[in-house]
Amino acid sequence: MASESQSKHMAYHDPLTGLPNRAMFAQRMAQALAELRRGGGAVGVLALDLDRFKVINDTYGHSAGDELIRDVALRLRGLARASDTVARLGGDEFIVLVAGASPAGLATFAERIVAALGEPVELPFGRVFCGASVGITLIGDPATEGEEALRQAGLAMYRAKDAGRGRFEFYEPEMDLALKARRLLEHDLR
Repeated sequence: MASESQSKHMAYHDPLTGLPNRAMFAQRMAQALAELRRGGGAVGVLALDLDRFKVINDTYGHSAGDELIRDVALRLRGLARASDTVARLGGDEFIVLVAGASPAGLATFAERIVAALGEPVELPFGRVFCGASVGITLIGDPATEGEEALRQAGLAMYRAKDAGRGRFEFYEPEMDLALKARRLLEHDLR
């Protein structure tokens, strides 16, 4: 039984941080959308990516990068409510699922994330500064799929990175139009 329990935990959790992984996040997202269908409200999804992770990882090595990832996971857990799901998708990408979300509440939460991850991190070899860019989508339509919510939050996150890093952006439908226009231009140039 212990082996089965350990296997199940490994299947749904990130081995480095102990956070839920993509599979567990997908289950929690499906549950949140099912609750949305039954009771209304909204679900918030925040996608975040560390701003200077590659530089730190390349400069100080993978063990330093792993320490940084573990520190970020602890900080995110400390900021999230017990009802929120904080997951690591891989690399330096994290996602947070917030049930019963509002735009103002998500903006405040994102500000707290940006501020907390902008603080220095003490690693065995010294202090590093990383920071994060956060993309937010607010799902009110229960027909929205989990993958679509992730895509929207990801688009908003890349907009935040393009706008200067260490900030957050909400998803807007115009982001899809800009992405499609860019892809069409790339296609035409080829």
